[in-house]
Amino acid sequence: MATRIATWEWHLTPLGWVPGLQTPPPDRPVRYRLPSDRVASYMLSQIASGEAQPTHGWTQTWAAPDAGAINELMRRFGALPAPVTELVHACGGAQSADPLPRVRFVPALSAAAGA
Repeated sequence: MATRIATWEWHLTPLGWVPGLQTPPPDRPVRYRLPSDRVASYMLSQIASGEAQPTHGWTQTWAAPDAGAINELMRRFGALPAPVTELVHACGGAQSADPLPRVRFVPALSAAAGA
């Protein structure tokens, strides 16, 4: 079977995690505007081959010089966006029919920012 690769970009901002470029199978990219207030950007990669469980990688692709701001926002909103955490946990459990489930953007992700 062919190897399939999917990627999802996420940006950490003062309002929480917001999605960036997403390239889930079948390779039809979904683009979002780059947030001007981002402090860090990360890429989740998922590789699946045959019936094996997919493997995941989480890589920082950009960071503002202010590490303190990044640490504070990660403390406030989590080190991973909620949809990424859900995806990784779901893939680690029972096998699903689709080895590359799509990451869902949860608008409520940044609801805590208004609190």
